[in-house]
Amino acid sequence: MIDFSISPELETTRRHVTAFMEQYVYLNEVKMVEDEGLPAELESDLQRRVKGLGFWVPNLPRTLSFSVLSGTSSL
Repeated sequence: MIDFSISPELETTRRHVTAFMEQYVYLNEVKMVEDEGLPAELESDLQRRVKGLGFWVPNLPRTLSFSVLSGTSSL
């Protein structure tokens, strides 16, 4: 039987990304719809925050490959 559980490292990453999305991104979606895009200052702030957490795609560690993010890392 295939084990589809995720690693503790990936679970931690998932929790951090979920918290960031709930705290910053979802709350600002209304501004994107109303303004047809995010105001530049808000977009820069969100980018700065996500980069600080290390989740800006160019800043992902090389050891964290897309296969790890696919949910099948334990295969």
